[in-house]
Amino acid sequence: MKDVEVSAGQVLGKPGSGFLQITTGFNHERLYVGIAASAIIRHCLETALKYSAQRHAFGKAIIEHQAIQLKIAHLYAQLTMVDAATRELLSLSMDSPEFHLKVSAVKIFASQWTVQACLDTMQILGGMGYSRECDIERFMRDAKLFEIGGGTTDMQYMVIMKGLIKNQNLFNFSYIR
Repeated sequence: MKDVEVSAGQVLGKPGSGFLQITTGFNHERLYVGIAASAIIRHCLETALKYSAQRHAFGKAIIEHQAIQLKIAHLYAQLTMVDAATRELLSLSMDSPEFHLKVSAVKIFASQWTVQACLDTMQILGGMGYSRECDIERFMRDAKLFEIGGGTTDMQYMVIMKGLIKNQNLFNFSYIR
């Protein structure tokens, strides 16, 4: 808007710093993706373990089939990495350039891995995983939003590149000449 006048009491934040205020909010949203992704992947893992131990096919529980075991092990690996990355973010100052870069990186992989975790869990559960009777289909919709909200995946790559260019001194890239 142009030529809009408001009284001093109606101004939110510091005039001229609106973009910075918005990006700070994005960092909170991106951090939330890591936390929420961890919860969804954990739920997928627990659901897949429980269902595959109870469901039988070809004379044995489907958890005994290697294809199912690989998917469940992958869920565990994704959960482990998202948990570790999110815990590291929580140990950093949100004002640091390092946090700004890492929160974008975590958002990229946490959102993509959550979508994949939901798809893998749906595959393990078969038709049940796709139905509204099972909460995995709802988590799939939530997970897909993680790839979009707070800045798309491509936008996160751009945030990271701008941060790397601006803060080259934060990293020891001595092996690059």
